[in-house]
Amino acid sequence: MLRKIISLIRVISFHATRTYKIIIFDDYSQKLLCEILDLQTNYPNEILGLNTRNQKIFINFKILLYFVIYLTNNPLRLSYYLAFLKCFKPKVVITFNPLDKNFDLLIQKYPLAKFISISNGPMIRGYPQNITNRVYDIFYATNYFQQTLLSDHGSLFQKCEILGPFLNSYFLKNIESKISNENEFDICLISQFEGVVDEAKFCSGFNDAVRAPAIILGQFLKQNPELKVVVAMRSNQVHGAEEEFFRQHLGEKAILSTNYQGDPFASYKLLLKSKVVVGGFSTLCLESLDLGRKTFLINYTLPELFQITSGWKFTLNENSLILFSQLFNELISLSESEYENLLLSTNQWKFNSRHQKLACDIIKEDIKKILA
Repeated sequence: MLRKIISLIRVISFHATRTYKIIIFDDYSQKLLCEILDLQTNYPNEILGLNTRNQKIFINFKILLYFVIYLTNNPLRLSYYLAFLKCFKPKVVITFNPLDKNFDLLIQKYPLAKFISISNGPMIRGYPQNITNRVYDIFYATNYFQQTLLSDHGSLFQKCEILGPFLNSYFLKNIESKISNENEFDICLISQFEGVVDEAKFCSGFNDAVRAPAIILGQFLKQNPELKVVVAMRSNQVHGAEEEFFRQHLGEKAILSTNYQGDPFASYKLLLKSKVVVGGFSTLCLESLDLGRKTFLINYTLPELFQITSGWKFTLNENSLILFSQLFNELISLSESEYENLLLSTNQWKFNSRHQKLACDIIKEDIKKILA
């Protein structure tokens, strides 16, 4: 009990009552969102982060008072969130996690702010509890498939706009031009390695699904050993179970590139240096398509559950090395103009609806209008 009390004291922070224009929910993404949306520049001293991981709890008299009032009709965590908003009176609340159920409830219970949900990654049927009966105020979706998936599962939108992967827009605006587009690698494999996941908590078949791209690619490489492969790894260090897995299936020649801390775009840079990007159902697969890279999706274990888009020609939906080889060779043989036309003809990838503006610029404009 004493340890719990000491732990609680350590995360409590006293904060004077005042108003803020913008609240970031959760504050772990505050630095990134502020940088991409120029929030600190445009609204100095008007932004506050709400920590949703119990690492920091803001306390003052008003928060405690509102907390007690809300606690009579709401769960403990939600009562604190509502008291937090009631105390600091934001006009805009932003989340980078549009699947947080508490954010849904705040939208319904706190009508004095506009709630912006920014999606950067895929949503899949494999987690129906995450996509069913959601409520969104302003939702910026990654693609049409995502919007349709949520709608089909009973989710409601006050406003929904398709902008493409959010981080891509910042990457395209500030970083891409500084990178050489020379193809240093034949294939970039996007890692989704998770170790062994308890499927009872996620989805049956998940472990097989995240391993499938590496396994069939390894078989393909045995027939084509001259191909140069780089793996965009999830971990920050090349060792342990992730390294063992890829060495087992791809061999010693494959280059394992760590996801360097401090550089959120390390994997993006690998995409631009590779002729073909291979992956399953990760965010980077969507971002690769948005960047116009030749992208091959591997999804043959549970294709309905782990689908991140529809209508993409270069998707392997059956465990067939022959079909893999055919699709890969067809993809790599396409000229740049042929591939661009294919992307444009696939509605899933007609992202930006406002004169091809970047997502970060569109969201900045919308925030400015709300706060005007």
